[in-house]
Amino acid sequence: MLTLHGSMPAMGNVVIIGAGIAGIQAALDIAGHNIHVDLIEREPTIGGHMAQLDKTFPTNDCSMCILSPKTVDVARHPNITIHTCTEVESIAGEIGHFQVTVRKHPRYIDEKACTGCGDCIQICPVEVYNRFDAGVGVRKAIYKPHPQAVPDIVIKDSEHCIECGLCYDVCGPDAIKRKDEESVTTIPASSILITTG
Repeated sequence: MLTLHGSMPAMGNVVIIGAGIAGIQAALDIAGHNIHVDLIEREPTIGGHMAQLDKTFPTNDCSMCILSPKTVDVARHPNITIHTCTEVESIAGEIGHFQVTVRKHPRYIDEKACTGCGDCIQICPVEVYNRFDAGVGVRKAIYKPHPQAVPDIVIKDSEHCIECGLCYDVCGPDAIKRKDEESVTTIPASSILITTG
């Protein structure tokens, strides 16, 4: 929409739903134009299915060699806010004036305090099916989906955690929460981009 003087109005916040490689690249491109992006991902880490692949067709390039620099760029970009463990509840409004309501699922981790050191993972006695590698291996009840996870913090699986307390004892910054709850937030957006896999 052009203004009376023939220029485009300033673009407001953009919400991108899905933080796989397409969402990551879109976020970097949009944020590069000095537009703030809220990147919504339902999993505990960004990267999508590409993070699970060894090589990519047709060049047989290493997937993580392509993906890792982009995930780090997204995490460090001042115009991008990453929302992991988050799902879209509803979208209301009209073109240029949307309200995106999102539900953040509990991580049981203080995201600002966790350093991603992995001490809690090493001491956890519980091993369960690892969905990230399709059950080829196991993971602990407190875990990072993969070594290059962004954000580089753990998540506690409350369904399988036996509350033995070992992770609380070993966590130096006291980042592990005994209780956590879902939260619902509304994000204003001028545009929405859906990049789900």
